[in-house]
Amino acid sequence: MSERAAFEKRVAAYVKRHGRLNPQADILVACSGGPDSVALLYWLAWWQASESSGRGRLAVAVVDHSLRPESVEEVALVQAHADHLHIPCYTMRFDAKEAAKASGQSIETVSRERRYAFLYETAHIHGYTYIATAHHRDDQAESILAHILRGSGTKGLQGMKVLDGELWRPFLGVTKKEIATYVADKQLTVAHDKTNELPMYARNRLRLEIIPMLKQINPAVTEALVRLGEAAAMDEDFLRAEVARRATKLERVVENGIQVNRQAFLKESAAVRYRLWRRWFWMIASQIPSAAHAEIVERMAHNGGDKQFSVGQVKVSVQYDIIQVERLIANHAKDAQTKLHRTVCIETVECVTGNGAALMEHCRTNTLFMVPAVMALDGVEVRTRRAGDRIYIVDATGQCRGRKKLKDWCIDRKIPRQERDTIMFLAAKDSNTVFGPATADRPVCIRSESEATYIIGAFKEVESC
Repeated sequence: MSERAAFEKRVAAYVKRHGRLNPQADILVACSGGPDSVALLYWLAWWQASESSGRGRLAVAVVDHSLRPESVEEVALVQAHADHLHIPCYTMRFDAKEAAKASGQSIETVSRERRYAFLYETAHIHGYTYIATAHHRDDQAESILAHILRGSGTKGLQGMKVLDGELWRPFLGVTKKEIATYVADKQLTVAHDKTNELPMYARNRLRLEIIPMLKQINPAVTEALVRLGEAAAMDEDFLRAEVARRATKLERVVENGIQVNRQAFLKESAAVRYRLWRRWFWMIASQIPSAAHAEIVERMAHNGGDKQFSVGQVKVSVQYDIIQVERLIANHAKDAQTKLHRTVCIETVECVTGNGAALMEHCRTNTLFMVPAVMALDGVEVRTRRAGDRIYIVDATGQCRGRKKLKDWCIDRKIPRQERDTIMFLAAKDSNTVFGPATADRPVCIRSESEATYIIGAFKEVESC
């Protein structure tokens, strides 16, 4: 087996284990013209063609930040690769320096925000399910090290996920050196951004100065950082599930908030208590407490007595054996407590293959949902919102017209903040992809123009599931 073939199969095996994706999915590739993203583009073309089950659409997107004279040529290079592969190429140009000056942000920050906004917008407008980026194993190590330097908790130490909502990072299992060998073997024409070799940005300094220095102490520091991220991810997954389980036993929903027995709360470990504070602040007002604020309410819980503390829209009161977390603005929503207790389950599920328009008859009643299986590879679930959720927007026919932040979706509908955590949504499991509210108001129906496999089922409201 050639080195090129070995690389292609190694990446395919890695994503099968860590970022399972249907080869028939429509994919938009973020490409700068550099060796990493060009290699990703050609690997994806190979991967889709190698699958006997068929392939989805492939396209490329490139952003010119107007920071270097050669950026125009790099966009032309990406266009040439797209033409060679017979795929669409979407481009955007903006002046990053002027945008940074106008916003008061750094050039690095504003460039990233504008770039990702363009990628998401392009994917939504043209119906691409995933956005593929060329982050690799060395990038993962740099990301984890950056989080360490910022004092991140275990959530930040996880680094990047292979599959994170719409973002897909197939190259996280290979190094930059392996990618460079693949590019040379395929004799691909690539661009080289000279600013990547200058310590002008924080990430550049990590790559050019800090990591080489750390390698003098531990030559395998990159692998060590990646292992740290993998261990942190396992720990965080366990803690997230454990906190949710413990919370159901501790919490008592009251009007406008949550009540907890102080002694029962203090029996939990410090790690669980910290995450419970974060959970309650988010539930009550979509806030995340800072470490300093979490320390204040933790001291209140330990000291007891009769104390209270307010930050943002959240008030925490300790009255001897009772801790209460509530909104500062009273919740006058009708039946708020009942809504918080409301539980919705998925009653029945089946998979049907066909054309979306023809299958719409399955969703004539107000209790059914229908979503393409490619959007929910691990199935669907009904849950309340969580940080990072993005919801699909569909028209009356069920055709997807893009996605937006769930928070913005709630704001557009003028849903009071205190009610947003009472709404049950249909979502893809282990993902921040949300399809729609699990209510009887209207079916959750997302269809494809072409034949596809759909997950269809019904909602059932019960006291417990």
